[in-house]
Amino acid sequence: MRGGEGVRADAATVSAMRLAEARAALEDGDPQTAIVEAEELLDVDPDNLDALFLVGDASLELGDALGARAAYERYLELCPDDPGALSGLAVACFDLTDLDGCLKAARQAVTLEPQLAEAWHQLGLVYELRGDTKEARQHLRRATELEPESFPSAAPIPQAAWSQALNRALQSLPRRLRAWYAQVPMELLPLPDLDELRRSSPPISPSVLALASGAPPDDAAAAWESPPKALRFFQANLEREATFSEDLVATIRGALVREAAEWLGLSPDDAQLER
Repeated sequence: MRGGEGVRADAATVSAMRLAEARAALEDGDPQTAIVEAEELLDVDPDNLDALFLVGDASLELGDALGARAAYERYLELCPDDPGALSGLAVACFDLTDLDGCLKAARQAVTLEPQLAEAWHQLGLVYELRGDTKEARQHLRRATELEPESFPSAAPIPQAAWSQALNRALQSLPRRLRAWYAQVPMELLPLPDLDELRRSSPPISPSVLALASGAPPDDAAAAWESPPKALRFFQANLEREATFSEDLVATIRGALVREAAEWLGLSPDDAQLER
């Protein structure tokens, strides 16, 4: 083997190992490590399709829709007819409130691969936000038929069940946080408002479970004394998440903790929110 061939072979081996490590990290629930490994591979091989796709998937896991969109778009420049990448792009666009981009990518995906449940689900979500109930139900039902475990049909939450689960979730919070939320009216609305979501940079995902009304004070310490004007839960999103997790109380509690953390400038696993 000539020297140049040996170098190329060694480089290919290193790339394969790095890609394998990135995939293993993602499968083990460590998307951050997966991105680090994949991006190191992209530093030397910018057009590596496997690494680009992996960065897209891992970015979605981390809630980085901007990073996911960039990775999928680059992948699709090189491989424009990949339904999996188109479906991933649809998810990223939806999370960025780009409903037109989501529709375009998801429609292309199901045209290429009619059995792709994720893309049908994204179509349903867009139609739901746009108020087209018939189309939304049709597409969401199609996703459920194809992958019932990943996209179960959302069970309705009656008002009485919502109130009971909310009370139980509030009672499970630490005393200080429970007292803080006692000052905050709780509301249940059908879906979030897109204009409000887009006022954040990057936008808040339309799949958000709850949002606080108002803006927290600049002083983090003062935030304990100035709670939100209200906390709004979004029923359609809550129903989907609770159906998937099979635990409405835990779903509501998680949303309460996340919104408090955002308002108070804390990490969601801060001891003040969990004990």
